[in-house]
Amino acid sequence: MDWNNLITTDCEIIRIDKDWVYPIFKNGWNGFRRAKKESKFNEQINDVDMINIYLRHPVSRFVSGVNKYAQMHKLKPEDVVDKIEQEGLTNRHWAPQWYWLLHLSKYYKKDVKLLPMSAIPHNRKDKSPYGKKLVRVLEDHIGVDLYIMNNYLNSTVNLEDVIKDSRKCIALD
Repeated sequence: MDWNNLITTDCEIIRIDKDWVYPIFKNGWNGFRRAKKESKFNEQINDVDMINIYLRHPVSRFVSGVNKYAQMHKLKPEDVVDKIEQEGLTNRHWAPQWYWLLHLSKYYKKDVKLLPMSAIPHNRKDKSPYGKKLVRVLEDHIGVDLYIMNNYLNSTVNLEDVIKDSRKCIALD
């Protein structure tokens, strides 16, 4: 998979009240963007002492991301999964959260707080699974995120340590 389209874009953190947050697509992104008070980009990010990162269960995120992409491109969700699997289709909506963390680590080398979606402070729309079509979930897109969630969720950790430790779980083709 070529995720360069994700990790070569500008990196942004946002301030909500007193907290700095690194928003990840399909993890409350739009709500964070609406609630933000301030933004920092790229090299400015290192001025912050702590960043909160909200992680979503990778299966739920993959299914939601594929459905969103299918809706946007007038495709069947299972056809999107086929394109991911057979053609290497990549998109920010289902990129493993590990790549988002890697992107942030280009500019930020300090501790982060990894939190579950249930801890998001702003009002979120109902995340009911109804209306989303179930799709085949590709293990190489969720394995590393499952590892991170099982080992680091609800903790404050050094971002570089998480990247290095979990790298062994990523399919780097």
